[in-house]
Amino acid sequence: MRFLIRNPRTGQAEGTFDGTAPEDVGSLIQSIRRAQIEWEGAGVVARAKGLQIFADRLNDKVWREKLIEALSADTGRRTESFTEISGLTSTLQRWISYAFENAGLWQAESVMPTAIPNFTQQCARDAVPVVGVISPWNFPLLLSFVDTVPALLAGCGVIIKPSEVTPRWAFVMKELLESVPVVGTVCRIAEGGAQTGEAVVDRVDAVCFTGSVGVGRKVAVRAAERLIPAHLELGGKDAAIVFADADVESAVRSLLWGCTANAGQSCLSIERIYVQSDVYPQFIHTMREKIEGLISRSPVIEWMAPVISPAQVAVIESHLRDARAQGACIETGGCWEDAPQGVNIMAPTLITQVHHGMSIMSEESFAPFIPVMPFKTESEAVGLANDSRYGLSAAVYSSDATTLKRVSDALEASAVSLNDCGLTAFLHQCAKSPRKESGAGLSRMGADGLLRFMRKKAVLKKSAAEQADPWWYPLSSPSRN
Repeated sequence: MRFLIRNPRTGQAEGTFDGTAPEDVGSLIQSIRRAQIEWEGAGVVARAKGLQIFADRLNDKVWREKLIEALSADTGRRTESFTEISGLTSTLQRWISYAFENAGLWQAESVMPTAIPNFTQQCARDAVPVVGVISPWNFPLLLSFVDTVPALLAGCGVIIKPSEVTPRWAFVMKELLESVPVVGTVCRIAEGGAQTGEAVVDRVDAVCFTGSVGVGRKVAVRAAERLIPAHLELGGKDAAIVFADADVESAVRSLLWGCTANAGQSCLSIERIYVQSDVYPQFIHTMREKIEGLISRSPVIEWMAPVISPAQVAVIESHLRDARAQGACIETGGCWEDAPQGVNIMAPTLITQVHHGMSIMSEESFAPFIPVMPFKTESEAVGLANDSRYGLSAAVYSSDATTLKRVSDALEASAVSLNDCGLTAFLHQCAKSPRKESGAGLSRMGADGLLRFMRKKAVLKKSAAEQADPWWYPLSSPSRN
């Protein structure tokens, strides 16, 4: 099947590409399976050294510039493209260091006696042979490798199916991987659409998917039919709560970034804000001033990222239309900027007089929206924040440590940032278990990010063959009948 290559910053089609045919996915995975045996057998230190070669090649000026250009053309943004490559470099170094510091993790546990004489037991680990990684278009490079790197380190082979919306970076990455054969033989890329993704799920031993809830459900069902693990990082409608004792100025700066970075195209974006009534007017006034100050300094189209996927434009327009129809007030923003045809850029959009009957407060928008509701009591704020089918992340702002602790404990979210937002984008040591429809499977953060790719095996041994058979052998001696 042929796919269009489009630049969101210009709105122009810049070519086409042929996706990997579903029937060719099988041969790709077979080649990975053959290489994976040697990759796992080489040991974790050898794998870490191989990944270091890959990391060094990634940092080479020529390759880095090629990736930045490809990512910029794919997504219509440049600053975030630098961030993605830096994030991948950081991810590689973090896991490589972890491997050298925790090499014993890959060794079998000590032999342990059992309650039955002359028998011992030992727990060993081996790698899931081939992992499929299906990644989205909003951070196409980083969200492909956030699962790939620990899987490779664990000893797995990996096949990546990136989004067909942002394919150019994958073309460059395929070349880069081929230049590092020690990694490139066990990490392959299959470009294409839904059919290619289905073929991947049908042939791997575990799957990692990042994307929408709707597609995530389909991946989960398909994986369940094969009885393979599925680790799903899905949508969010992240809430922020600002209490009256918070530093309002600081909260506004933080949340303006949290709502609008990458034009809100992040599962970690703050998409709804609840502000205590005492400081609600101050919060709205300060937020409006900050937004208008940004707009007055330079044109929005110069610093705001465009909507990457054309399909998302309809979702954004639907949410705005519904909010207006139900009486929401657009304090600033709320319309597309003057840009070339096919380019969709929206300024930060501050919205008041909203409620949970609006899609803009209940469904993932993936837009630079800042909808704000007042609340009176702590219990009301927690109830509003938890009134969602999502449970990815949240943020709480207060100067009182006991309030921060009490509210973070009560929130139904897998990660809570205190007096800031989106901190799991930068801090990765703590595991976070998915909540509600925001995901399933084990955490991609903390040690779980590695352990989900390692299978446990019980090794049980009869330690003294000359001893009599144990009592449970029913046919070992007629006298036992």
